[in-house]
Amino acid sequence: MFQIVFFVIANGLALYQFGSTGQTSLLMFFLICIGLLSFFSVLITKLEKKGHKSAHELMARTLTFWWMLSLFGIALVLHPAVLALLLCAGSLLSLAEYHSLVFPNEKSLKKIIEDRYFLFPALGCMINYLLLYSGLEHEFLGVSATFLGVLIPIFYVMQNQTDGPARSLSAVTLGYSFFAVLLPLAFALYRMEAHAFLLVVFLTEIRDLVSYWIGKAFSKTPVNSSMWSQLVHKKVAANVSPQKTWWVGIVSTIVLLLIGLPLSFSVLHLDNIGLTKLMLVIVAIGILGLFGDLAFSLIKRIHGQKDSGTWLPGGSGIIDRIDALVFTIPVAYFLIKFL
Repeated sequence: MFQIVFFVIANGLALYQFGSTGQTSLLMFFLICIGLLSFFSVLITKLEKKGHKSAHELMARTLTFWWMLSLFGIALVLHPAVLALLLCAGSLLSLAEYHSLVFPNEKSLKKIIEDRYFLFPALGCMINYLLLYSGLEHEFLGVSATFLGVLIPIFYVMQNQTDGPARSLSAVTLGYSFFAVLLPLAFALYRMEAHAFLLVVFLTEIRDLVSYWIGKAFSKTPVNSSMWSQLVHKKVAANVSPQKTWWVGIVSTIVLLLIGLPLSFSVLHLDNIGLTKLMLVIVAIGILGLFGDLAFSLIKRIHGQKDSGTWLPGGSGIIDRIDALVFTIPVAYFLIKFL
């Protein structure tokens, strides 16, 4: 009940503010998001009543999208510092959840925060957000590379250990690159082009739901030796995730193009970016969203975990909900900025 009240108040505040300030594009964008989420919520509720085995996972994803939409709505009508703090909190929580995968004995947030092996990367993450908020993007890249390649190894050396936590060095540096370097570029993308930021987040998150329904539709195709069957059921990486197929990834990308291009020009007015660049960004979202899921599936399998955590409403993990953004955000940022 609290969640419903919060969603109504938060989205109502955003819609009222966008309407009163004449930001028609943002008003239309949020109305479209609310409409799509309402549609998917009703659809998934029906699946839950039928006892569908994937309904809980789908509802958790949809619920997370409601939270993201509500929090982003509040942040966008307030000062950019609010969005920076929100994104920084998301990066730190993702870093903490990743820490719980690398150090399986530390599952509680309190225990993780007290661990110096988490605190040092977390410090670097906060410095990165401070640099990006200050508009120091070149400094951000330099500090990130130095922290990743120099300071973290020195930190581990100074612990004077060669076993136990010392074995986490490579895993921790990978986690730092994901959540303290790549994910913070979301704020840089927002500062560069706020509407492009919304488009990338929206399409990345909606890709999960679109992929599920497309996969469900093609899963009924018979498995045999025909060329059509081989094409539809060709796995991307069967040992990593047996459900992910190339066909669903390709069709999902086409659907994203059909959704994203009209949204870009008619609602978000991203004409300044150009058709070719927008198509590249949307195709990158479709492909990299798929590989973001697969990359973190591989990491979870390496560490013997099915889910990244249970901290979000519905008992799902934070990384499970934002894994694709780690891949799509930085590539979209560099495509728009430098291409």
